[in-house]
Amino acid sequence: MLKIQTLILLTVFLYYKGNSQFIVAEQPAVVDYFSALIPQSKTNQFQFLALRDNNQSLPTRKRHQIMTYDFNGQLIDSINIPKGFNPVSFPFKSNGYYYWSAVYLDTLILPVNSQDAFILKFDSSFNCVEKKKLNNLNHTIEIPSNVIKINNKLFVSVKNYMNNNLKFYCLDTQLNKRDSVTFIGNYDVIEMRKTFDDKILIAGNGFPAALNVPGPQKIIIDTLLQTNSIFNFDSLTYVTAGGTPVTGCSSQIGVNALYFKVVPITPTKNFICGSYDVVYNASCNDRSNLVHSIIDNTNHILKTTLISDSTRGIKYADNVNYVDFKDNYIYSVGSAGFSGGILQANNSNILICKSDTMGNLIWKKSYGDDMFYRPVSVIQTIDSGFLVSGLRYNYLTPVNPGVGENFILRLNKDGNLISTGIKEQGNINYLSIKCFPNPTKDVIYFDLPFVSNYQIDVYDALSKIVYSNKSYFNKTPVNTELFNAGIYIYKIKTSSNYYSGKFIKE
Repeated sequence: MLKIQTLILLTVFLYYKGNSQFIVAEQPAVVDYFSALIPQSKTNQFQFLALRDNNQSLPTRKRHQIMTYDFNGQLIDSINIPKGFNPVSFPFKSNGYYYWSAVYLDTLILPVNSQDAFILKFDSSFNCVEKKKLNNLNHTIEIPSNVIKINNKLFVSVKNYMNNNLKFYCLDTQLNKRDSVTFIGNYDVIEMRKTFDDKILIAGNGFPAALNVPGPQKIIIDTLLQTNSIFNFDSLTYVTAGGTPVTGCSSQIGVNALYFKVVPITPTKNFICGSYDVVYNASCNDRSNLVHSIIDNTNHILKTTLISDSTRGIKYADNVNYVDFKDNYIYSVGSAGFSGGILQANNSNILICKSDTMGNLIWKKSYGDDMFYRPVSVIQTIDSGFLVSGLRYNYLTPVNPGVGENFILRLNKDGNLISTGIKEQGNINYLSIKCFPNPTKDVIYFDLPFVSNYQIDVYDALSKIVYSNKSYFNKTPVNTELFNAGIYIYKIKTSSNYYSGKFIKE
């Protein structure tokens, strides 16, 4: 049932009301879910999946949508997808078609909480052209893996929680079943990918191995669905978060068995991406770090890089598409301060990392920390920049208590903020830097989305500084009672950019 709970955590709540800073779905939908960004196909737009609230205790189902926006935040199109369709990954595109695995929540018959695994085929406009139920059983609890394609054949697995088995399927592109194999036991597939030599690479756990070591594994099976090899990630390295052994402390490092990925990056190397609790001081205290390891095809560990925060743990928030590999670089998005919930009563930030194929960290960029952030998805855009999506929640002063807001960040190739693609009550804005109220009488606030601390200077009409703060915390009130009436200019400096604007003191 753990993976079913994980599916719930893949989704986030959303309500379009008030001064939202983010692209959101329009009413009348009151409660929406948000999953993954879909890999970009056009230079001037992007798509994401909006999942409507489907209460599994009721036989009614709402249609989910593919939402298409341009980079100014303008809604271009929204496409309904089949009722009851509940994706567990993002779609695989090939030859103009999308192949998508899903849990199908039956809308007509009891029990209404049955979850049967399906694979669907969509055309380039996301019209469903084929739908196939994968197992012959009815009204079970099933979770399919993502879909991959090798030599014009499709491969997908299905975990059946009622019968406690895992089944692999080979299908043709018309979704006709060609072959299958069943593993009896508590096996899990986190994700599947194609290797450079046309085999199936699985990030999973529970598969039998000679040492019978529990935890995450790399499994290779061929296109005849025969197991070739199993490698247990029982130890990726023996260093600590600081990079040196801590005497008397166990410093063995692995990866979390729930959220990890194995990415083929060359014909001879794989990138392991996950998180793990790592010892960081002589008192044997531990803290969650991001673990990036490189292993070769013989499962020899070439390098492990740990990415840590000085005061708190870093994790990946879910298992959809928090990693993107393109042009010989690996990009990932995680969160410092995230502990596992959808909405949390603490601040956190968005951490974006770029690594090379030797596992070296090239840069990491941090955004947020002025409220709770839960990033879920990253894709590289055609112009070599990035889009990052997720949820934020201002638990101190929420517009809607207990309801989060969606965000889309647009970054350049160096990870610096370009815009937030904001759609705000029908008005389209680029990077929404605000000072409010404007005009002001006695107090003013400055809001630079996703940046918690920055330098701010305020000048009067004679270019004299009347207020200066080298570490202004976003949305902190500034007293303007002693300012003379007139026009003032503010200048904001972050670690990577400069911004300016005006306000009026009455």
